[in-house]
Amino acid sequence: MRQTLLSIAACGLVSAVSLVSADPEIGCSGTVAEVGQACAPAADREAILGMAGAFRVGFRFEETVACQEGYELKPVYAPSATEWVTVIADEAGFISLQHILVVENDEGEEHVIKHWRQDWRYEDTDVLAFRGRETWERESRDTADVRGTWTQAVYQTTDAPRYEAAGRWTHVGGVSTWESEPTWRPLPRREYTKRSDYDVVACRNVHTVTPSGWAHEQTNRKIVLDEAGNAAGVIAHEVGLNTYKRIDEVELAAAAAYWRENETAWAEIRAAWDGVLSRDRVHLVKRVDDTPIHKVVGPAVTDAAARSVLAERLAAYVDG
Repeated sequence: MRQTLLSIAACGLVSAVSLVSADPEIGCSGTVAEVGQACAPAADREAILGMAGAFRVGFRFEETVACQEGYELKPVYAPSATEWVTVIADEAGFISLQHILVVENDEGEEHVIKHWRQDWRYEDTDVLAFRGRETWERESRDTADVRGTWTQAVYQTTDAPRYEAAGRWTHVGGVSTWESEPTWRPLPRREYTKRSDYDVVACRNVHTVTPSGWAHEQTNRKIVLDEAGNAAGVIAHEVGLNTYKRIDEVELAAAAAYWRENETAWAEIRAAWDGVLSRDRVHLVKRVDDTPIHKVVGPAVTDAAARSVLAERLAAYVDG
């Protein structure tokens, strides 16, 4: 069954809209009959691959509108870091980009962190949609509705899922931009351990490849769910802008070295997740025997024995 998406206006609640059929001509010069479907993926693939490399990243998230009486807008969140984005899969209709974060502590020592992952799939009819409260459901979409679109599936540092959304690349005047449908996603890492006053983020994502790198814009609504899991209110609006400015890859040699050493282990970890994420419904519990998922995945990076039983251990975190 096709998902009903959320269109959120001002501080009101939500109105339902459906994902409309993609225009197959977008991204190409000429009609589909003239150029064939390969045109759009070629231009789109170039844009997606253009997000790989070494970058100085600026993160900025600002709540802009308080939607409930007495709500006080939270301070702007604007850290910076350096990040290496590497291509770990490059196929005709599928590209996977892994982000490796490098941060410095107060003593100037570098710390390498395996960060988020983004998987891009062309004309994807099988989407794992976030439903709130650590629950994802698999949905099928009609082939006609996904023509010319790409899904972006985003995964956490542990390779657990975050969100997936469809959108379309456009290429105008040498600038490539992908804009997603509205989609739900979990609370961001910067807030999920600190806040309990909302349940999901309804978001529209825009990725634009620029001459100096790329940018990720977000239009967010922070939503409270009722007991049935339906949107019951919006507490605040937020805008986000992550800018990726290209730098010399030498500056991120530590990130590249980390990935060379651990990429095989992470491939095995992704494979362990495959059985969990292939289910029609995935509800992840936060702890098993008082152990969070990251305490299971983390040791497996350097312990082959732990990886050999990881699929079984991850399955224990799935309730239903």
